[in-house]
Amino acid sequence: MVKKSLIIGVALTFLLSVCLLRVSYLASEGRLFSEASDDQSTRRLTVSTVRGTIYDRKGVPLTNTGSEIRAAIAPTAAAMRTLRESLPSSESAPLLERLREGGPILARFAEWLPPTDGIVQFQTPLRYGTDALAPHVIGYVNGGGVSGVEYAFDDWLTACSGEQSASFRVNGLGQPIADVQPERFSSLDNALAGVTLTLEVGLQQLAESAATMTRGAVVIADAKTGEIRALVSRPDFDQNNVAAALSAEGSPLLNRAITDYNVGSVFKIVTTAAALEAGIPVSQTFACNGAVQVGDTAIHCHNRLGHGVQTMEEAFANSCNPYYVQLAQQVGAARLYAMAVSLGLARALPLCDNWQTARAVLPSLATLLSSPSELANLAFGQGQLLVTPVHLSALVGAVVNDGVWQTPSLLVGLTDRFGKTTPADRPTAVRAFSASTAAALRRMMELVLTDDGTSANAAPLWGTAAGKSGTAETGWYEDGSQVVQSWMAGYCPADDPRYTVIVLVENSIVSGERSAPIFRTLCEELYFYDLQQEKR
Repeated sequence: MVKKSLIIGVALTFLLSVCLLRVSYLASEGRLFSEASDDQSTRRLTVSTVRGTIYDRKGVPLTNTGSEIRAAIAPTAAAMRTLRESLPSSESAPLLERLREGGPILARFAEWLPPTDGIVQFQTPLRYGTDALAPHVIGYVNGGGVSGVEYAFDDWLTACSGEQSASFRVNGLGQPIADVQPERFSSLDNALAGVTLTLEVGLQQLAESAATMTRGAVVIADAKTGEIRALVSRPDFDQNNVAAALSAEGSPLLNRAITDYNVGSVFKIVTTAAALEAGIPVSQTFACNGAVQVGDTAIHCHNRLGHGVQTMEEAFANSCNPYYVQLAQQVGAARLYAMAVSLGLARALPLCDNWQTARAVLPSLATLLSSPSELANLAFGQGQLLVTPVHLSALVGAVVNDGVWQTPSLLVGLTDRFGKTTPADRPTAVRAFSASTAAALRRMMELVLTDDGTSANAAPLWGTAAGKSGTAETGWYEDGSQVVQSWMAGYCPADDPRYTVIVLVENSIVSGERSAPIFRTLCEELYFYDLQQEKR
């Protein structure tokens, strides 16, 4: 009897345990079904996705500067009434038609709608505002970054993206429930992280205003560090309408500041440096009779009557080609080539990670040794030589910095959402020539802008400056006229340089435009800009 009772008890215990397990399982399944139901009863709309921000050196945003109004709208009676009453029928009709399909929908508006149940409105950042600066530096996006900094730092800027969204409660048919207010979500603070550049908004605005050439470029850099403060390429383009630029005249998407050009007499800075480093004194004289014969070729001076006997300083101020042909012959091909290489004129220059200038083109040493005409042409910046405006910015920087050459830079570093910037590594500066050679070059560049020099019209009325002009023949023609590039490369103020200033006017003979007046305007504007900064 006891044994039978024990068996019955064990059996009842077993059955009770099975029942408890089944109840627990059903309860668990119920929670899962409930959670699944909650997930299926909401619909979340992404209103905007914003990439990480690009800043100037002072933390002023260069992207995400514009804004527009966007709204997520549920097909409630109140929302539809607000659309009918607030918008012209031409605008409201398409929206109402979409809402009748079940909604919710997204829409853009020029002005805020009245607060209404079922409408969630957002002020959404626009990547490029109507007054966007430095389009050739910033670049543009088409899904991902396509050019400029947008391309160079595409992965990082994408990782820093933020989002705005609205969440609606919906019924079993996926339709928003009228009595339940939608929720708004925002992670836009994530997009405060991004990239900080060496550009300075005030200087970029100044440069863009002064860059009145039809085609060309302007580069302004910190004279002491080589950091680029402003970079302009003309013509520019609208980052919100890149398609228009693809078919426009003048190739507006081309960044002329980092594109190779014939450089002309600005290269005489390099020839002079090589001569002084070779021990040739500034008192060295050569005669200019209007031309010099090199093999079968006569190389003419812009002064066809000739300058007569000149010292190095006089020939530099007069930009005399025959003098510099004879000087280069005395310097020798090897020394001139080595000086050009040490000044970065035989390679591309990195601007930041994943982005660099075009590679400068310099005749090989073998070519210069075997061809007297190539050496003669190189002496005053003609022949095969091609460089970018950024290369010349670094060249002038070496003159300012007592012969120490520095790689130009556009990047300060990567910035987190709290504004902390991790500085980028800077390449080591190298000595290209002596401090005494640099001092002699500065004296000569000051003479160029005097009444006795070739570029008196580049001298600012306010403040002081120094520089070297260049008129580079290209050997090719447009509309029957030879294409000539007009250059002005210098620095200001002359006595205490703060900025290097490079101006390129492309095809100046055809356009009738010149680089010297633009250089003068830039130096004057920089003078007043610094006065304003000192008062703050």
